[in-house]
Parts: sequence; structure tokens; C-alpha cells
Amino acid sequence: MIKKQKNYALIFITIMVILLPTFVALLTSYTIYLKYKIKNLELKIYELKDKDIISSNGRNKKIENNMNYELNIEEIEKFLNIKPKGIYENQKIDYFYLVKKAKSSFEDNTFGGLKLMNYEEAFRKSVSNLEFNKEYFITNIATNLYSVYSEDFSIKNKNNDNIQKVFTVQMRLYLKEEDAFFTTLTLRNAGIPVFVYKGHFKNSGKSYFAICAGLFPDITLAKNYLESIDDEKIKQLTGISVKDRFLKSFTLIGENGVQE
Repeated sequence: MIKKQKNYALIFITIMVILLPTFVALLTSYTIYLKYKIKNLELKIYELKDKDIISSNGRNKKIENNMNYELNIEEIEKFLNIKPKGIYENQKIDYFYLVKKAKSSFEDNTFGGLKLMNYEEAFRKSVSNLEFNKEYFITNIATNLYSVYSEDFSIKNKNNDNIQKVFTVQMRLYLKEEDAFFTTLTLRNAGIPVFVYKGHFKNSGKSYFAICAGLFPDITLAKNYLESIDDEKIKQLTGISVKDRFLKSFTLIGENGVQE
């Protein structure tokens, strides 16, 4: 009687045919489970973000509270390597960065107000405006003194109205808007707080575009700034002389109500 030999290859193939679909089914189920967990995690992240975004009065209270506790005063005073919470946490925020991102143009009766602030106040307000896409302008006046414009500042003056007269230094005038903005961009990249003032000639009514430096609530501060401008540095940067610079004033219209 002849004994039949076992066909191990056939047995192995049979086992694999049975086990392989089972393994694939388990792997598919686990993949679906992982996708569900990831999706659920994303939903939780969005829920956390939604809680932090904007409260009923239009401000992110959590960001402001974090800034109150986490800002390093010494670093603020130097305006170096500050990384505030929020959408700008991966950016290097310093005075030069704030100058470049500031409002680039003004005209008479622009909405907003101008205030004098110390390092911490100026930095905090400017970064807050960046976070919430509000216009601002910042000027370094002295070691611990900055002037800050913000579109949401209210104004209360002696006449009890909402009009504020502000001062700046006009350095150059152009008839073409693109020429003015090109020079302004060059100066901003060097850390000089300049903007383009859009005005009109009284006689002809035609538009002009003036490059102005700094923004001040007081004429004395503006005069001091005018005298401190380095004409040689600006000439090296732009090829133009600003020796004939002079003071200029215009008005801001602030929001009604109590000042912040």
C-alpha cells in the first residue's frame, strides 16, 4: 500500500488564502478607525479655536489675557524676538517689523486717533491690531516713548468733539502715487516710520502724494523729530535729499465714546 505524501505547498497556499482576506479586513477596519479618531481630533481642535476667536465685543480675550502674563518686559523694551500668541506666533516681531506692517497712507479726516505710550503699551497695541487686522502706525520718539495711531482710538479734546490735530514731517512730494510708495517702501525697510499723505493742491485741485515721517499729537515733538532726521542716511537709501523738510498737520476723526 502506497502512502500519499503531504503537499505542504498546497497546505501553505490554502492557509494563506484563508488568512490573507481576514488580515486585509482587519487592516481596513483599523484604518477606518484611525481616520475616525483623526477627524474627531480635528473637530476638537476647531472647537477650541472657536472658543478663542472673537467674543461679543469683537476681541479675543484669551489672547489678551495670555499677553498680560507671558510678555517679557525687557524684551518688549528692546523690541527683539517677541513672539506673541495668535497668528503671529511664528513671526519675529520687533520695531522694524511693526514699522513695515503699519498703515501706509493717510489723508485729512482719517478715522482713528493718536496716543503717546510707553514700550509695553505701544508694542501690545500694535501687535493686537496686527492680530485683528486693524490699522495702526507707530513712531519711536524717545527711549521710553512712542506715539501710536489706531483706527479704533476715540478722541476727547477741549472742545468736547472727536477731532484731533496731528503733526508729521513732510520730506518729499510726488505727483505720481507709485513713485511715492516706492520710496516709502525703501525707507520702511530701513526701519524709518514713513507714510504717504494723499492731498490736493488748493488752486488746481490735482492730487499729490507726500512722503511724511512720524506722527505726533504735539507740535513740539514733531519739531524735535524733524531736527533728528538723518538726511545723509536717507540720501544713501533713496538718492534724494530731505534738507528742505518741514512740518505738516492734518486731522483725525476718532470714534465717539470713552477713550480706551
